[in-house]
Amino acid sequence: MKLEFKSFPLSDFAAEMGKLKTEKHFDFLVTIVGEDFGEEGLGCVYILENTDTHERMSVKMIAGKDGSEWYIPTVSHIWKSADLLEREVFDFLGILFTGHKDMRRLYLRSDFKGYPLRKDFDMSPEANKFPLKDDEEPETTKEWMLDSEGHLKFVTHPLFKENDYVINIGPQHPATHGVLRLQTVVDGETIKKIYPHLGYIHRGIEKICEDYTYPQTLAFTDRLDYLSAMMNRHALVSVIEEAMGIELSDRIHYIRTIMDELQRLDSHMLFFGCCAQDLGALTAFLYGMRDREYVLNVMEETTGGRLIQNYYRIGGCQDDIDPEFVSNVHKLLDYLNGGVFKEYDDVFTDNVITHNRFEDVGTISKEDAISYGCTGGTGRAAGWACDVRKNHPYDLYDKVDFVQPLYDKGDSMNRLKVRLDEMRQSVKIIEQLIDNIPAGDFYIKQKPIIKVPEGQWYTSCEGSRGEIGVYLDSRGDKKPYRLKFRPMGLPLVSAMDEILRGEKIADLIAAGATLDYVIPDIDR
Repeated sequence: MKLEFKSFPLSDFAAEMGKLKTEKHFDFLVTIVGEDFGEEGLGCVYILENTDTHERMSVKMIAGKDGSEWYIPTVSHIWKSADLLEREVFDFLGILFTGHKDMRRLYLRSDFKGYPLRKDFDMSPEANKFPLKDDEEPETTKEWMLDSEGHLKFVTHPLFKENDYVINIGPQHPATHGVLRLQTVVDGETIKKIYPHLGYIHRGIEKICEDYTYPQTLAFTDRLDYLSAMMNRHALVSVIEEAMGIELSDRIHYIRTIMDELQRLDSHMLFFGCCAQDLGALTAFLYGMRDREYVLNVMEETTGGRLIQNYYRIGGCQDDIDPEFVSNVHKLLDYLNGGVFKEYDDVFTDNVITHNRFEDVGTISKEDAISYGCTGGTGRAAGWACDVRKNHPYDLYDKVDFVQPLYDKGDSMNRLKVRLDEMRQSVKIIEQLIDNIPAGDFYIKQKPIIKVPEGQWYTSCEGSRGEIGVYLDSRGDKKPYRLKFRPMGLPLVSAMDEILRGEKIADLIAAGATLDYVIPDIDR
């Protein structure tokens, strides 16, 4: 969608945002985009959704300034997802959020000098911003506020109490599914507080994109959530195509929809296997990995890749589908419909150990799922009908018949079941399309140098773990002025403290497995 910004006076900002939630029911904070707007100064773009009508709107707020410091009032008391989203903006742009209880860096080291997403940031190694000594982590945090004269001041808050016992889950723990560190305060085996530490594989992808042409930015999408590579790139090419007014052929729409659903099957089969492995069920892990190979074989025929796909491009697809693609998809569907999902239920879902480990563990309510922005299977397990394919249809999703699986408990068991249901629905979607792929172009030829008109756009797709969105600010150049990816996993990690408080350490592993986050998607 092309963004048309609302704006408010800085002094009224928090109150007006609160009204948007309480009076207009914009209860879903989709994302916060921090940006250096050049002569306007630093600021943020807030994208909001009304979960009843699915109407979306955007608010632009230019930060106030006190001396050399920039600030915006926090909205973390309105939407819980803003807690980590505002810390991300502070980390990369240095905007202080007054009233936020924990203004620490989120991705970069605490002793990192400067703010990389500012346009005047010196990228040269000679600037000496990259310390080689160990990072001494602070045990206190700051809460910034304005005094009676309108100047910034802060108070410190301790992160830990004197007798708190703190353990680290990760960043090398296999059950964190990557280099994620969860600093966990425990009382015996009971969890009292979780502080997530991110950025161990942060690669500065959004910063790099500012110096790359639009076709060059596409390669990064497969390296975010590599299990949603198709959907990641789908979101990026879609926002560029919308901004440029490119009309695609029906063949492209068919191919993209089928490929997205094959990717979803691939991801959910790995999810199923890793869920089982985290609980020690090796047999179920082998079942999931076995069947995932069949899906990857079908995709590889056309894309040439198994993990890194590199298939969608601006204006269509990299190449046409393989001549044997349709027949091999039919073989895959016959295999999956031959009892594969029943096998999953027999060997793992209906196992008494699975029920004991997953039921009533890591529970999140529908209201909290919306407030934290936990989309995808996590939201639907709590009863939130948040499927982008239904609420904001793209390609052929408004022309195929499929069900959005919903549960109401929001526990680990529901998060497992909803993804098993989604695999069955992906098969149903592919069955409706595979014999009807029309003739036509697989690529709409573009100019050698692609330039996007001036403006701001946001487009999203339903990834394997939720909504993957892309914000684009173009100044009419061949490079994006600002490109922001909405990660699917950051809201999931931000909710872990809430859903695991009072649970046991072992439950952290079980709940983390069913939240299904992928670390490169979070870190970017």
